[in-house]
Amino acid sequence: FARDVDYIVRNDEVVIIDEFTGRMMQGRRYSEGLHQALEAKEHVTVQPENQTLASITFQNYFRLYPKLAGMTGTAMTEADEFAEIYKLDVLEIPTIKIAPPSDFTPLIEAISGIGAYSWIIFTSPNGVNAFFEYFFKAYDDLRCMGMLRIAAVGPATAARLKELHLRVDAMPEEYVASKVAGAIAKVDELENLRILCMRAQVANPDLIVQLELKGAIVDDVACYQTVTETEDRNGAAARLAEEGADWVTFTSASTVEQFHARFDLPKLRTQFPGMKTLTIGPETSKALTALGITPDLEAKPHTIEGIVTTLEKHLAPKGRGSKR
Repeated sequence: FARDVDYIVRNDEVVIIDEFTGRMMQGRRYSEGLHQALEAKEHVTVQPENQTLASITFQNYFRLYPKLAGMTGTAMTEADEFAEIYKLDVLEIPTIKIAPPSDFTPLIEAISGIGAYSWIIFTSPNGVNAFFEYFFKAYDDLRCMGMLRIAAVGPATAARLKELHLRVDAMPEEYVASKVAGAIAKVDELENLRILCMRAQVANPDLIVQLELKGAIVDDVACYQTVTETEDRNGAAARLAEEGADWVTFTSASTVEQFHARFDLPKLRTQFPGMKTLTIGPETSKALTALGITPDLEAKPHTIEGIVTTLEKHLAPKGRGSKR
């Protein structure tokens, strides 16, 4: 088991990372003493083995509530289960879609000269997917990456790299791109270090600025771009425009920008003054602030799991009211 891939250490605890989604599985523990062995290895408090006295399925637990609401990135794949077990419809309102970069030249040059770099940085699973799509058009062997070391922003990106049997060498404890420079500096000297940063065509410049201030030689290359999704496949977008929502959550700066391009967010807030916003982290909050909107909540930690737990904690004292 590898730290920052299979698990992370947070608040004196060993927290398991889901190998498929990259989400933190708070409260879950390995059995038969394995979790205690990891706690001892990481020098955190060793907790006693869990003992199950009773159990209840999620399905039966949820049925105790008269109304349900939730958020998931995989709801469409489980739409049949939601309909059969919970009697719920799943509405999908994508705000962005992934497209190739507008200029392939920097990407082709970077991949052709991949051996010149010491590090490659991925800031999202989308970046991993896009990079290797083009990488394998040029090479037919993963070993052509040579001794390139890898930095990732967050467990979801690390999990996607793990699926390709690649180990992450550096990942910041706070899952924001601006913290990557510090994570790399803990394991390597940044002065004159050649770094390739693979990310979206439009991205926050803070990461590149911080690396260059520390003496690194950085190529910031776009391997994809996000564009506005305009299709309304099931009428859900029209329903949002007509009925509004209690909460709108944003997982990246680009989702803020593209959502605004599609719905005019300040106008939507004026139309539905009770609608609140929640962002995944500081960079997403900046994009929202640029529109003149102060986020009502910012997720901690800066992950999809953090969005869910932050919203749960905020809504918990208010009882079981229906939320969208």
